[in-house]
Amino acid sequence: MRTMLRGLVLLWTASLLLSGCGMNGYKDIDKRFFVVSMGVDPGEKKNTYKVWMKFAIPSGEMKAGQEKSELHSEEAETIGEAVRKMKTRVDKEIDFGHLKMIVLGKGVISRPLEETIDWFLRRRDIQKIAWVAVGQPDAKSVLGIKTKSERVPSNSLFLSFGYEGIESPSTVTVQLFDLHRRLEERGLDPLLPVLTAMEEASQQAVRQTVVFNKEEKQVWLNAEESEMLNLIMGATEKGTWGIEKEGLHFLFSAERMTASYKITRKADGRPVIVINGKIRGIVEEMKGGEETHDANKLKKIITERLNKDISKLLYKLRDQRVDPIGFGLRYRSRNFTNKTEWENWHKLYSEIEFETKVKVELEGVGLIK
Repeated sequence: MRTMLRGLVLLWTASLLLSGCGMNGYKDIDKRFFVVSMGVDPGEKKNTYKVWMKFAIPSGEMKAGQEKSELHSEEAETIGEAVRKMKTRVDKEIDFGHLKMIVLGKGVISRPLEETIDWFLRRRDIQKIAWVAVGQPDAKSVLGIKTKSERVPSNSLFLSFGYEGIESPSTVTVQLFDLHRRLEERGLDPLLPVLTAMEEASQQAVRQTVVFNKEEKQVWLNAEESEMLNLIMGATEKGTWGIEKEGLHFLFSAERMTASYKITRKADGRPVIVINGKIRGIVEEMKGGEETHDANKLKKIITERLNKDISKLLYKLRDQRVDPIGFGLRYRSRNFTNKTEWENWHKLYSEIEFETKVKVELEGVGLIK
């Protein structure tokens, strides 16, 4: 009898605890707004932010082009204050657990990035693996695009950056934790992909990359330069280049790319970074000029073009004093003069030279013999 009474008391106590949890913390799915993407633009008032939230509204059956979503905005001096104001305007709990895309408007990246992303880093319910990008012309335009093929709001963005859909060699992917690391780590500078809203086609295009240094200087790269940067960083295994020489136009498609580098010195003591790479692919298309099927000739043309383009990009980054690849971090990891190594690298990087030794393996010219 005593055992039974003890059991009943324990059950009663547990029921009180469970009911308390339900009343204070838990909210049903139909009582939540799920934030799938957020955008930050400059506010209309000085030193304010315009914060955009794209809410996914849960529904029973999801069909392409019929997803339910809402785009809300609020302006405040800080992002946290804007979110607090937003909560007074909606009738459901705002849930950030599904936030996977953060878009910083082109007008806001001129401000210190550390201040802009500080709120996202401190929130424990925001995933640090969320992707970050620059919105052009602004974050609102990018988040406002509704693609007809989407089954989930902002799913087109997730597929573009998550390698589950299209794998574009010119798309640089940066996650929130990596952006924070690049902002703090000496010898590794931050970079962000640029999302351009194409309202006529209801699409977002990723064709550019913007690189920053620690003083917030911006260097913009086009699609071809972004592709080369991805190759050097080992972030992609595929690529496509249109090549023109002596009136001959052809398209080279790389199916496998690998690259590595080392920092060393020449015989005369001058510093040099040697880029070694191997690219394997085929010729997909050819037109104009005197058409040739000589694999050795095409291989030579492709090799010269790729080495020239890679070298040009590296010198551009060096002259602009930005280092998204992490040459400075590699140098620091192999030099232990802690008091002077960073100053030594700054002086070294300004005069360093590059040698590109990318080899091309041509598997075929795209013809059936």
